[in-house]
Amino acid sequence: MHSEKHWDVIIAGGSLAGLVYGIILKRQGYSVCILERAESSIRLSKAAGIGIAANGQKFLEQYDLLHQTNPLGFPVSGSANYHPNGKLKSQLTKSFRLSTWDALYYRLRANFDGYTSQFGKAPDALPGDGESFYATGNRVTNFSVVGDTVEVICEDLNSLKQRKHQCAMLIGADGLNSTIKRVLVPQTKMTYSGYVMWRGTVPISKLSSTSRSGLERLRAFILPNNIGYVVVLILKNSYGIPGEWGTLEDEERHVNFVWYEHATDEILVDSDGHKHRTTLPRGKMLTERWAAQVEKARYMPSAIREICEKIEDHSSRQ
Repeated sequence: MHSEKHWDVIIAGGSLAGLVYGIILKRQGYSVCILERAESSIRLSKAAGIGIAANGQKFLEQYDLLHQTNPLGFPVSGSANYHPNGKLKSQLTKSFRLSTWDALYYRLRANFDGYTSQFGKAPDALPGDGESFYATGNRVTNFSVVGDTVEVICEDLNSLKQRKHQCAMLIGADGLNSTIKRVLVPQTKMTYSGYVMWRGTVPISKLSSTSRSGLERLRAFILPNNIGYVVVLILKNSYGIPGEWGTLEDEERHVNFVWYEHATDEILVDSDGHKHRTTLPRGKMLTERWAAQVEKARYMPSAIREICEKIEDHSSRQ
């Protein structure tokens, strides 16, 4: 088994949570290595908007070196919920910023290890920054504590060889199927929640002027009989989330659509007959399954119906 260098901190999992911890520790001068099982740094769009609340905004203001010249996403003054008949149910005035999962991921990568993408160039490192490394294709399989050192075992998914890393602190940020959690709490089992979240995006330019006008008034739509609800992420006087590669141009922005619904776990069976535990991969949803959802949308406001009909990239997860 090949032994790697000793790090101050190793983080299992290189998604948003792992990157946030990595940036904070790097800025304190610690050497940080992120072990990420995905074999590429490129992330396909998840068709997912993301709201950045007060704590997230505080983090970006303090640690995002691009924040002053290029703030992430759009400011939102609040949100509203509507009854099925279109009448206002409640309002929330708490402000947040609205962006996309991929825009936030690439911004965090730029700050952590200087990764440059089509979302923009990376900032220059600060003099006091610790060493940072983002290792793709590395799946953490086990760990043990030996004296003052944590020994982390991972599998190199390219060579299929086992590697041993050493660190002073190990952070588990490896998601729902966490190896770290399985080692620490082996009796924990994941069970189906009983509902799924359908999501997708539509370019603003593809929507009719009538739907655009309707979206100015509609934020969240409660479905009849409490069977679920729909969220359309928009902004007052300015629609949608950043478009492809984070563009903020008006006609290139996207409307982000999320539909929460009670469903059996059979909905997580893909077009190849494989049953997934959490998320259907892109392009693997049964055509007839989404067609059935579009049919249900006939009973919703016209703007939501049009969004469902024009979504091309959709997914579902529990």
